[in-house]
Amino acid sequence: MTEEEAVAQGYQVFKGTVRVCNGEELIKLQGVDIDPAAAGGGGTYAVLVFDQPTDVKGMQADGSGEDTRSSKMLGIAEHTDYTNFVIEYGDLDKCKSLDGQQVAVAAKAANIMFPSDVRFPIGEPSANTSVFLS
Repeated sequence: MTEEEAVAQGYQVFKGTVRVCNGEELIKLQGVDIDPAAAGGGGTYAVLVFDQPTDVKGMQADGSGEDTRSSKMLGIAEHTDYTNFVIEYGDLDKCKSLDGQQVAVAAKAANIMFPSDVRFPIGEPSANTSVFLS
């Protein structure tokens, strides 16, 4: 899918650098002062780091509807294996192959969630479904 096709189909298009890291590395990347143990269970996270703050339209976690917020990054994949459950979304293998590269990613607002709790990336939205553009 091209950028033009994505926009025509109702996707938002985001450009930035793919970074794959563990919780501690993500905290350093974000520059947030928080204990990594408070927000993660030893997972692997992929984020798209925007070149500059970017308006992202997504859903509020409390169910109160859509919102647009200026964001520094977008979570695009995660695999965290907790004792009783697994959080997994996105194509982590593809993200690993693109780590450090500039890419364009498309996601629909209905698939983007702004956090209401402490989860990675801290205070930034995540897309449970996203598409890498050609």
